[in-house]
Amino acid sequence: MLDAPIHPTYVRLLRVLLRRLGADADALLQAAGIAPQQLAHDAGPLPLDTVSQLALASMRITGRPWLGLELGASIEPSSHGALGLAVITSPQLRAAVRTIARHAGTRAGLLRWQLDERGPGARLTVTPAGPIVQAQGFIVDMVLACLARALSAVAGPLTGLRIAVPGARPPWVAQYRALVDAEFVFDAPALALDFPAALLDTPGLAADAAAHAAAQRECEAQAAAARQGTPTTAALVERRLRTVNGGAYPSQQSLARELGCSVRTLMRRLAHDGTSYQQLLDRTRQDRALWYLQHTQASVEDIAHALGYEDASNFGRTCRRWFGQPPGRLRQAVPAPPA
Repeated sequence: MLDAPIHPTYVRLLRVLLRRLGADADALLQAAGIAPQQLAHDAGPLPLDTVSQLALASMRITGRPWLGLELGASIEPSSHGALGLAVITSPQLRAAVRTIARHAGTRAGLLRWQLDERGPGARLTVTPAGPIVQAQGFIVDMVLACLARALSAVAGPLTGLRIAVPGARPPWVAQYRALVDAEFVFDAPALALDFPAALLDTPGLAADAAAHAAAQRECEAQAAAARQGTPTTAALVERRLRTVNGGAYPSQQSLARELGCSVRTLMRRLAHDGTSYQQLLDRTRQDRALWYLQHTQASVEDIAHALGYEDASNFGRTCRRWFGQPPGRLRQAVPAPPA
């Protein structure tokens, strides 16, 4: 899976949507390894692996495979920060689409945004920057709905828009048509929006030259800061651990080799970041253990193996140390999905 951070705003908004649908949002957050109290105050990004687990569990619990569409449609353009302000104050839709293509990466770095204006119209293509295995459908749907809402705020009805959606045509295609009055095609290689020239020339409903220029400057500043930023050693180690499948976690020695330093230097850098290799490994295993137990039908033995434990008894003792309960009790902590 692609290792990319997710802005916490979108997880907070998902929490609101889940509550509105009657789901136990905080239980789902905790099962994915996200502390609800921390989410309310912490502005730090969340790992894609964690958010993907939350998205899959949320669709299953609510019985709504189109949940990504609902989430994206519920998000006000202003929730996207300076990017949203720059879009909705654009002088015309063409400027809004160009702003999205240039700056959307500051909010959704796991995606690549490409704008082709070689013809009279334009095509905006959105592709993953790497493999998004677990929740690609949810993410694509959310992005599509966010785009539809933001662009409608700029131009009103999106007359003549054609949208290509990756994946087979779903049984809930009506949910797409309710989102925006556009022509939809499925089985596409990537999410793509085709704009006719007349639509691109539509004046912005909330055009504001001064506000647009100020928001654009903020977007440029955010992009520059992102280019200059360097992750901490703890962040690099945690990202590496979260990409592991099958329980074959790298040792501290092999991680030091990957990072081009000695084990002693790695230990010192992690200590400077307020953690250690064992703490990061425990946190990764703890997050995955809870999610596997509460959101899969895998046996305790298989989960133990997937997390790198030699046998289920070792895993059981570790669960008691982590959570104060054996694996079987943890498995009962979240209600079964609706029939």
